[in-house]
This record gives sequence, C-alpha cells and structure tokens, in this order.
Amino acid sequence: MISTTLALPTVAKKDSFKAKLRSYKPKFVSPILSARFDEVSPIVNSYASGITSTSDVDVALFDNSETIIVGVGSTHVSGNNLIYLPGLESDFVNLKVGSSSTTITFTSTAISIGGTNYNLNDGFTLGDKFFTIKGLGGALLQSGNIPSYSVTPSATTVSEGNSVSFTVNTTDVGAGTTLYFSTGGASVDTADFCFVSQTG
Repeated sequence: MISTTLALPTVAKKDSFKAKLRSYKPKFVSPILSARFDEVSPIVNSYASGITSTSDVDVALFDNSETIIVGVGSTHVSGNNLIYLPGLESDFVNLKVGSSSTTITFTSTAISIGGTNYNLNDGFTLGDKFFTIKGLGGALLQSGNIPSYSVTPSATTVSEGNSVSFTVNTTDVGAGTTLYFSTGGASVDTADFCFVSQTG
C-alpha cells in the first residue's frame, strides 16, 4: 500500500527529483508510484500534446540494469496508463513484455535502443506492445497494441472499364500516419488502375 503521507516534490532539478523518487522506493510493496502528470512534469523536458495534468502515470522506480515488466509480473506497470521512467543521462533500464526484452538507455535529448535514437512521438515495438514516446527527460511512454491495417477490395475480378473500391481498415494507427500498399498479381499491375479518388 502507498502511504497517503507521501507526496512528490513539485519543484526540483531532475537529478534531485529522481533521487527523491528513489528514496520512496523502499516504502512501496511494488516499486510503482501512481501519479498525475502534473506531479512528474517538473522533470519532463518535453512532452507531446494531448497530455493533461490529470493524465494517469505509472512511475517505475529503478536502478541501472533493473527490469520493468509491462503486464503481469513481480515488477510491473499495467501498460494502460502512461509509463514514466525517470532516467538521467546514461542511466539504463531493461523493459520487458512477455518473453521479449530490450535495454533503454537515456541520452540528453532522446532514448537509445540498440544504438538507435528515438525522439518525441517516435515509436517502437516490443513483444505484442507498441510504445510511443510521449515525453523526454527520462522517458514517458504510452503503450498500446501494435498498429496494423488492411486493404480490402470490393471485388477480386472486374471487367475492363469497370471500377473497384478499396477499403482501408486500421487498428491503433495514429492520425496522419502514411500507409503503403501496392497493386499487383498474376494478371494486374498499376497500369490497370486509374485512381479517381484516394481520400479517406
């Protein structure tokens, strides 16, 4: 249980803020602190739009090389809320989803995974989850399902001069995302198509 007498500091430098969070760690059965975003925002350098002061955040308190499990586990965050990893530059943490894991290293302006830098609004896949970076200064992550889409034609066979429409269905694809598909097959190529409308 979390003691109701504990409170996050509202103003502090990033390093002292994280030290304060870590000092709370022994007081929790699980090293996860639920908070509103305004309670952690003093050490988030930049964050995406759409996050409000009342957005729920799971704060994962860790030391280098610890593993944070998204989902069910002895050390875990639910994955339903925003997840904040209060890492300082050169800190690193292992993130695990199911049997998949990766190491996140914090830089001054991004997070690094396998030598690739990820910036604000970038995303990466781990296990069956897709993580979007919603804040930096540590890492504020939003987990969700892996984005997917399908393109379904209204007919598989049409005569020359007739039309066919394509329906695009998406799951967890962000607004403004560019989707790619191609036309092809044993008896069709792009020359067979005159695109009248590509809206949607």
